[in-house]
Amino acid sequence: MKNLILIHLESVSELILKTNTDLFPNINKIIQESTYYKNYYSSATSTLMVMSDLCYGGMYREKCTKLENNFNDMGGHRSLFDELKDRTYSVKGIIWPRITTYSKIINGHILGKDVEVEAAKSYRDFIECIDESIKSEEPFALFIANFASHVSYRDAEEIKGSHAFARWKEGYRQIDDTCGKVLEMLRKNGKNDTVIVFYGDHGDDYWGHRLHNGYTHAIEPYSSIIHVPLIIWDAAEKKGIEHKLVSSLDIKKKILSILFDTLFESNRKYIVSRNIYANQKVDVMSLSKGYAVATEEYILLVSIRGLELYNTKMDPANTCNLLEFFDIDGKDNIKFSPSLKNIKSMHFHDFFTDGEIRHLKQIYKQLRKYLLRETEKIYKFAEKDIEDRNRELKFMKINKSHFFSIYNKGFTEKIEKWFRR
Repeated sequence: MKNLILIHLESVSELILKTNTDLFPNINKIIQESTYYKNYYSSATSTLMVMSDLCYGGMYREKCTKLENNFNDMGGHRSLFDELKDRTYSVKGIIWPRITTYSKIINGHILGKDVEVEAAKSYRDFIECIDESIKSEEPFALFIANFASHVSYRDAEEIKGSHAFARWKEGYRQIDDTCGKVLEMLRKNGKNDTVIVFYGDHGDDYWGHRLHNGYTHAIEPYSSIIHVPLIIWDAAEKKGIEHKLVSSLDIKKKILSILFDTLFESNRKYIVSRNIYANQKVDVMSLSKGYAVATEEYILLVSIRGLELYNTKMDPANTCNLLEFFDIDGKDNIKFSPSLKNIKSMHFHDFFTDGEIRHLKQIYKQLRKYLLRETEKIYKFAEKDIEDRNRELKFMKINKSHFFSIYNKGFTEKIEKWFRR
């Protein structure tokens, strides 16, 4: 039987990975030897939600009123590691540093009901513990997470740096070092019959989409946060780039198909993501509920502030909400804002042709249908009424609070006068 190592890449988004290649020499080398999933999206914007979704293969905790309540009620669903333990695998989780939510990982059965999770006391102990587990004579399935790249868990003793940016870089170097060392250990111990799955959980938004009371993630699922790396290293499998859409919810089935040579193909038209559970209370100043559906090129989000649409290829940081160029009517149709026709630059008019406006309307209509369907399913699973959803998520409003906020009511007349000068 093949062994499994699941490596959690804390706070690593596609944007971070691709714009900081100097921080990830080992991971970039591993990508060349692996299958790299270019359109992988995380199902949530917080660590434990992603870990649970991935290990159990579904969004099964939506009834939770907060993170620690009823956290181990999975409705009979079993985790990847519990299933592998049934198949005689030796299963274990190894993490460092010991994070503040360590007890929730244990008590909430995040990795599984009967999975030991060891929190190493130092980076050296962390690496030694991994090495010892890899030497096992039994088939093994390991979960490995170096949380040094999390904004809150950078250990002052081992993550050196005189300021936040220096520690930010060093945290990422640490997890890259971990990835390189794991591969070295496998080769040293002749364990090439091992599948390694590297996955990012979320990126960080350093207050580019509002302050959120200081949170850098667990906020609404912008693609800059949920578009994350997925890399599968398997000496027996083909290497290259995979362009299909993949969600965290697909990983359990994908891993089992590789380990036991069964068929699994992801044929998603879109992925769905969120930031908090459907039953959690909303805090508008920090973490209000946000849901998104994404395709290979666009993402549509909804929150209590309204709707946002981004082209993720042209605008991977999600800086310009394309719906801010439109108005929405009482029947949920959108119309290009008349005030914008006064803009003089041909750059603007060469882009916003009639064809482009029709295209954006079609994209919006399709993604809106998906988003309504998915949020209805999630709220029903959480035993909440559709009225609760419509009160907490504003599907009949465009969030005009970002780049084009100057066109909000109260400013439009002044802007139009300025354009006519």
